[in-house]
Amino acid sequence: MAVPSIEEIYKTKLMNEQACQLVKTICSGDWTFPKASYALKDPVLKAASMGSREIVKEILKVYSASTMFYDDNNYNIFQLAVLHRQEKVFNLIYDMGPSQKWVASYPCKDKENILHLAGKCIPSWHINGASLQMQWEMQWFKAVEKFVHPLLLEGRNIDNKVPREVFEDEHKELVKDGEKWMRDTASSCMVVDALIIAMVFAAIIAVPGNNEKGIPNFRNEALFKVFVIADAAALFSSSFSLLLFVRILTSRYAEEDFLKALPKRLLLGLMTLIFSIATMLVASSSALIMLIDAIPGAKVILRSTTVIPVIIMAVFPVVFFIWSQSHLLIDVVLSTYWPALRC
Repeated sequence: MAVPSIEEIYKTKLMNEQACQLVKTICSGDWTFPKASYALKDPVLKAASMGSREIVKEILKVYSASTMFYDDNNYNIFQLAVLHRQEKVFNLIYDMGPSQKWVASYPCKDKENILHLAGKCIPSWHINGASLQMQWEMQWFKAVEKFVHPLLLEGRNIDNKVPREVFEDEHKELVKDGEKWMRDTASSCMVVDALIIAMVFAAIIAVPGNNEKGIPNFRNEALFKVFVIADAAALFSSSFSLLLFVRILTSRYAEEDFLKALPKRLLLGLMTLIFSIATMLVASSSALIMLIDAIPGAKVILRSTTVIPVIIMAVFPVVFFIWSQSHLLIDVVLSTYWPALRC
């Protein structure tokens, strides 16, 4: 996906500010319901569908009864926000009074309520990965479920389905895709974990340097302590990461699991995997430097020509792995701990 330039972002922001200023100018003055229905109905419904929070907010500010406007399918602005997954518009509902909040609970097309709309499967272009898409859908359902009256949980549409049944039916394929995505990711990471465990465990058995009666010759070296600590950290962190990915593979993969449990396990597993890779490379580098120091010759010359290249080569794989997984890590952190919806 192409990244917009700074100039494009500036132009978009400028156009948005100008549009808001235009709306302020047009909406100034006193409004009656017939006049507002003629002039403000279509703009506010269109803005809600497109996610233009500022325009919806300005229209609600000058005429709060805009929540009573409905389109041809009997959807108001908040129902349209849910149907089109426009979280910024939907979050405006928390700034409104109790009497106006009930407007969102009014019935709409085919005897559906707003929770039925939240139960529909609406693909979002800005969400990458089936598992995160399922988490996003679950967050929407929970956010609306938390807001509506409990009676709406049992409301039935024209197909005689309650909102929960609509959600389960609509998201069957997405749950399967999310499970496959999560299993494939966990399986791939488990292979790396297993390789790290094998390598660092072998390093414990075959400690660098000739051993005398099982005691390493390099035991008094400062680098030897670094080697021991890093090797142990790599072994334990990779083992913990492996267990987390096994836990992911053995999950039941219910809809609720995609909300918090699975993303948290994936995030913790990836972070411990990165840590185990870093500590494994520290252990390997320290062992290599100790072996180089054991070579007869001037230590200063040997270290100056080997330490820096070894450090660079050790850092590169860690940086590359973090960079390759950065988008996934950021998406999981933001969607799990700082979601756009209050669920």
